[in-house]
Amino acid sequence: MYDLEGYRGDGKECDWENEIACWSEIDPLDEVLIGIEPVPDDRASLYFELPSLEQRRDACRPLGSRLAEYELCSIIRIVKRLGEGQINEDKADQVAAAISRRRLLVRSESGVERAAG
Repeated sequence: MYDLEGYRGDGKECDWENEIACWSEIDPLDEVLIGIEPVPDDRASLYFELPSLEQRRDACRPLGSRLAEYELCSIIRIVKRLGEGQINEDKADQVAAAISRRRLLVRSESGVERAAG
């Protein structure tokens, strides 16, 4: 129930970023934070070996569309429909679970989970 918006960073060079911004305080954060994972040493060392900041930034660009922006729009629609009584809490929970499953599928297909595992 926080005021969230898609965020593309500051400047054109950050348009690829896949972020959601919340400009108000989130308390308690541990109820909303999905997770934090360290970057494996072999991937991190490749990043730090790149000679320029621009090359490092480009190395982190995700392939494909901005999943976070799509998820945010979906959640906003679900919350609106829930508030208007068009759906019940069980249906909203089902949609949220489907979004989580999609995120896991996208990560596994892109190799993120394999690299982290």
